[in-house]
Amino acid sequence: MNKSNAVDKTHSYRQDDISELDEINLRDYWRIAVHRKWLIISLFSIVVLLATIYTFKQTPIFQAVSTIRIYKEAPKVLSFEEVVSSKQDTDFYNTECDILKSRSLAERVIKKLKLDQHPEFVGKDKEKDNVDETTKMKKLVDAFLKRITIEHKRNSELVNIKAETSIPTLSAVIANTLTKEYIDKNMESKVLTTRGATEEIYKQLEETKKNLKESEKRLYAYAQENDIVAMEERQGVILDKITTIAQKLTEAEADRITKEVEFLQLQNNGLSAVNLADNENLGKLELTHAELVADYSTKHIRYKEDHPILVSLKRQIGVLEEKIEKVIRTAYLEAIDKEKGLQRHLEELKRENNLLEEKSIGYRVLERDVTANTQLYEGLLQRMKEAAVSSEIKTTNIQIVDNAAVPTAPIKPNKKLNVLLSMIVGLTMGVGLAFFIEYLDNTIKGPDDVEQHLKIPLLGIVNKLEVEKGGLPDRLIVKTTPQSVVAEAIRDIRTNLIFSFSGGDTGRIIVISSTIPFEGKSFVSSNLAIAMAQAGKKVLLIDSDLRKPTLNKYFDTKREPGITNVLVAEAGLESVVHNSIVPNLSFMSCGPIPPNPSELLGSPRMEEFLRDAREKFDWIFLDSPPESSVTDSNILNNMADGSIIVVKVNTASRDHIRKTISQFNENQPKVIGVVLNMVDFKKRGYYYRYGYYSRYRYYREEEAVRTG
Repeated sequence: MNKSNAVDKTHSYRQDDISELDEINLRDYWRIAVHRKWLIISLFSIVVLLATIYTFKQTPIFQAVSTIRIYKEAPKVLSFEEVVSSKQDTDFYNTECDILKSRSLAERVIKKLKLDQHPEFVGKDKEKDNVDETTKMKKLVDAFLKRITIEHKRNSELVNIKAETSIPTLSAVIANTLTKEYIDKNMESKVLTTRGATEEIYKQLEETKKNLKESEKRLYAYAQENDIVAMEERQGVILDKITTIAQKLTEAEADRITKEVEFLQLQNNGLSAVNLADNENLGKLELTHAELVADYSTKHIRYKEDHPILVSLKRQIGVLEEKIEKVIRTAYLEAIDKEKGLQRHLEELKRENNLLEEKSIGYRVLERDVTANTQLYEGLLQRMKEAAVSSEIKTTNIQIVDNAAVPTAPIKPNKKLNVLLSMIVGLTMGVGLAFFIEYLDNTIKGPDDVEQHLKIPLLGIVNKLEVEKGGLPDRLIVKTTPQSVVAEAIRDIRTNLIFSFSGGDTGRIIVISSTIPFEGKSFVSSNLAIAMAQAGKKVLLIDSDLRKPTLNKYFDTKREPGITNVLVAEAGLESVVHNSIVPNLSFMSCGPIPPNPSELLGSPRMEEFLRDAREKFDWIFLDSPPESSVTDSNILNNMADGSIIVVKVNTASRDHIRKTISQFNENQPKVIGVVLNMVDFKKRGYYYRYGYYSRYRYYREEEAVRTG
């Protein structure tokens, strides 16, 4: 038989069949809540009780609300515009809300309502006379502002003014008075601003008036000095002359050009190149010249060159040509002189006109200065009149929408809400603390913890014994009450133990131990031995706890003689084995408690004793000491075929149990599984688990029948 393979087979089977146990479900949370119910109930009750006491001891607070509308600009009764620039829209209402909560406005309300004498603000014990008034007012303002809430309704011009006190009428009076004082302060501010603006305008008006007079004097002096009255008429005449001269100059320039062309043609090409017909002065000379030339040509045919008639005609023609040339030259020079004369005259007129224009510009500059000062003076004078009227008219950009009414019910404390919130908080804190403690709890609390944290098979779950008040527990319950749930659980363990081994069940030595004392290993070992004997197996139960033996009390026998007598060679096996009240079950007590238990249990005599016992019994159960106390369990484990670890719920830590299992499996796997002891099945969450293990045992028995 390979016991380790048997253990692995059992473990593999359970992993395949109960994979749903690895899933987190609400039963686990409900189990934790039920397990820690008194902690949750206690914390819940304390929180609710304290919150309720605090709520009902609080002084009721009443809130009164007045609503006002604040326009971004004051209504205009006149055309006068405010001197002070308007606020930006984004900052306007924030600024106004800050003004409503300003200390100066609070002081006005306090003085108006004489709140420095009201018990709501000064308490029952009035301050002593030697208290500084400034300090006293500061405290009053602080107390007042704590009771005031200013709320601007988004995307609207409405502002709520809320006052909270313990007296309904006082809350309403404070809210309404604060509203009225805010409006009055706003109007006073506007009046003071308007009056300040009036004084400023008056100063500007006097200065402008002085500047106007000085500019008028400068204009008059300039006009007198430059004869501005006749200047415009003179300038008009000059402009007319300039136009006329310019026109004549153009004509003279054209005439000069014509005569210049004639003169140049005459110089270059002679008289024949000049068209004298267009010239009135030379028309007769040209006609005479033509006659002479014609006469000369006629007579030249008849006479020779040196003939006196031809000589005379030639001389006449020469004289006439010189005369014509002189006339043309004289006309050309006169045209030049005329053009130059007109140009000089035109330049003189332009200079005179420019001089008059400069004087006109200077005059217009001074005239504009007078006009500007006049307009400014008239505007300031008009604004002065309007400001004077506005200072007498009380107008504001604030409108009361709703006055505060006397509240009929307090807003604080909200008893129902506070109690409800305390219940939610108390329940949340209780459940949270329960889960936190559960998280810190490092013990084995149920079947899932065995699978998850110990990683070894669970052989069975033993219910917590119900003991009547003043009575003793039924130690051999499988014998005395075979139909009980605990007896059924022990039989489950027996079945699982049998099927943990393959190849028969003859001479099996099983060590039953625990991590720490008082986990019920003796109870499990004695009842498991009875159950195995009831199944027809020859069973030997040995009390191998040589330090604190208890099994003799279970079977109501003497402690001596026992196994220690055998180990010290004082007695044989047959002499210390006693038949119990259960058929097929033999019992061996501890015997005298030795000074060296570990040496006795690890002696060759112990090994020889166990070899002899294997031949005579099917199952040998060794009730060993807790592993954490001594090394006896490890010594016995090395001689046994397997070990069972008894774990009491909510007792030993998981790390401690894992250490025990690790030590038992140090050389080779010896731990068959865990028995979960003292489980309270009345708590919800264990019925399902217990039902599973019952099905597991049934399946194993059915499999045994099939395999013969």
